[in-house]
Amino acid sequence: MDRRRFIVLAGAEILLPVFQWRLNPGPWIAYQEDGRQVSTALVDEIEQLMATRRRMDDEHGGGALLSALNADLRFITDLLKNGSYQNETGRRLYATAAEAARLAGWAAAESGRYAAAQSYYLAALRATSAVGDRALGVNVVGFMGTLSYATGRLDDATKLMDLAAAESAKTPEAVQAMTWARLGRAYAKVADQNTARAALNRASELLGRAVVGDAPPWAYWVDETRISAQLGRALYDMGDYLGAERELTAAVASCGERYPRDRATWLGRVATAQLRRGRLDESCMTARRVVDLLADQVDTSRGSGLLRTFSGELAARGPSAVGREFAEYATARLA
Repeated sequence: MDRRRFIVLAGAEILLPVFQWRLNPGPWIAYQEDGRQVSTALVDEIEQLMATRRRMDDEHGGGALLSALNADLRFITDLLKNGSYQNETGRRLYATAAEAARLAGWAAAESGRYAAAQSYYLAALRATSAVGDRALGVNVVGFMGTLSYATGRLDDATKLMDLAAAESAKTPEAVQAMTWARLGRAYAKVADQNTARAALNRASELLGRAVVGDAPPWAYWVDETRISAQLGRALYDMGDYLGAERELTAAVASCGERYPRDRATWLGRVATAQLRRGRLDESCMTARRVVDLLADQVDTSRGSGLLRTFSGELAARGPSAVGREFAEYATARLA
């Protein structure tokens, strides 16, 4: 067992770096004269590589990408330490370092390596200060908050999301929308339904005001489907299983064949929501769709965890023909 996943910072240890970023968001002077020249063409290629890595994560899940992202980050860091570049090139390099570290953190979290994820996120936050990119920093803090509630540190999660929401006022509306949606999910986790619903309503309003082309390239996925999915997951956490099923089913349908990892995690919640409402046959049919996605398309510890939750609750209901058939199907497909 990898014990590193359990050594996770909490409380002031994780909040202090965020306060430091908030007080000193940059940009820094980012030029360096000694070393081999870093060309703008090379930085163009690295930026394109990060765009490709994001799409690879969308389609295959982050777990399998972690080693590649770690290598990407080492390469970019070596250029920053040992290359020669002007200020604009340096800032672009720091921005790619921040995005590589953010993606690596997400991939580590997808693999259950939570302490590693946190370390990557902190590195990403430091790199955003060199660029002075507030939107990128807000996104990183949002991922830190997501990691906090995924590991049960709900007080840290709400504080981090509150900070991200406050700072997002200086970012494009699409970034603000996702930040407020994450805030809503964090408050749903602590059963503060009024704050959660107000934040989610705010997210929808902000998305409606978003200007096409105004969002940063990494925010391409922020749309009505994502806000619906955030609402559905929040409703699930608050015990509104009918509402959760409605929103998450709609989000899955909107994706078509894209985003298999997201569809797996959304359908995992739909299956459990159906089961908790006593709809045994439907829940097992939905869970089969999750099994198929995990077996054929995507590597995600979150999806696997949701499927384990469903299977445990299904077994707790006692023996049934449909339950036995599902268990046999899942065992065969995921062996």
